[in-house]
Amino acid sequence: MSTQAKEFFSKSLAIFLIAGLLFTPLPGTISLVFAQGKCSQELNDAEQKYNTGRFDEAIESITKCLGKPGITEDEKMRAYRLLGLAYIAKDYLEDAKTAVKKLLDMVPNYQSDPVQDPPPFTRMVEEVKEQQQTQKVKPEPVIPPTPEAQEKKGGSKKWYYIGGGVLAAGVITGIILSSGGDGNGTEPPRPLPGPPSVP
Repeated sequence: MSTQAKEFFSKSLAIFLIAGLLFTPLPGTISLVFAQGKCSQELNDAEQKYNTGRFDEAIESITKCLGKPGITEDEKMRAYRLLGLAYIAKDYLEDAKTAVKKLLDMVPNYQSDPVQDPPPFTRMVEEVKEQQQTQKVKPEPVIPPTPEAQEKKGGSKKWYYIGGGVLAAGVITGIILSSGGDGNGTEPPRPLPGPPSVP
């Protein structure tokens, strides 16, 4: 084989391998596309189970769907709504409230359908909305100081009073001493004369 033929063959092989890698779908992309379609189907199945009263099976299907990678926002909203409905049907009200909160986090202006949704679900949606509004408006609580903090605060005031008293006493003493008198503006008394001398 000539050198030109070898070069042509090696270049062709390299191009063929690169093209094969570029146009071959990766296993992760196939499973991602498959997971999205499968989640929609699982939600359809879960809705059927819910409609036929198999609430535990519906909850299990919805939970699996929510745990899948690549779930769309629409699928999540549908799943949380259906999960809330199933939990209410089982009388698991706290779990239902959690599902409704997640639904409202995604769609804050969500309106339940009074034709399709049972009244307990509609009431829960409104209740959770009110709670979320109250939490947004609620002011921060004022925390009173602890007794230790109040004691420390009062203790520092005590030192201000003592320091102020000492300062005032020092100023008054300085005024009295600088005036040279007793503080009444009179002259200080003259020293008494010594004893008379003895002849």
